[in-house]
Amino acid sequence: MHCLKNSVKGGQSIFSDSLKAIHNLKFSYPNYFNLLTKFPLTFHYINNGHHMHYNLPAIVIDDCNDTLSVSYAPPFQGPIEFTLGSNDKKDEINLIEFYKAYQQFCKFIEDPSLKFESTLTPGDLVIFANRRVLHGRKSYDPQSGQRHLKGAYIEYCEFKDKLRVLMNKYNNNLL
Repeated sequence: MHCLKNSVKGGQSIFSDSLKAIHNLKFSYPNYFNLLTKFPLTFHYINNGHHMHYNLPAIVIDDCNDTLSVSYAPPFQGPIEFTLGSNDKKDEINLIEFYKAYQQFCKFIEDPSLKFESTLTPGDLVIFANRRVLHGRKSYDPQSGQRHLKGAYIEYCEFKDKLRVLMNKYNNNLL
């Protein structure tokens, strides 16, 4: 995320360590953790000729690639897309338990000790793993100045591919 202009009052960027929130949930509420790895949420993003639509659990475990990531974007969450059985109390209980688990997870995500806040200035560039670090901003007064932040995204697997090639080329001495 690159800050091109920022002279407004407010608009501080907020970053939250979702991986630590996941670990806190797993340690404190293992049953909630397990439920959030199985229950799919619906996400929609409609903008500028695009309509993205995903159904993913809040916590995604990819054992094949040894990764753990979070799917959390309340502004883009849509209705849960599954059908409850007409008389199936088990599904109703699962839905209630899901919301309890999700609310607890949100509390961990909102934990002030897991947040970093910064006012970006023109020229600042923030690079982060979008499935590890959640980001947002505080409100700002659009009449108080100009604000333009530009995002650029790459797929994590493409990043890891390039990193492996460079690590091999430089004999694991990139840093």
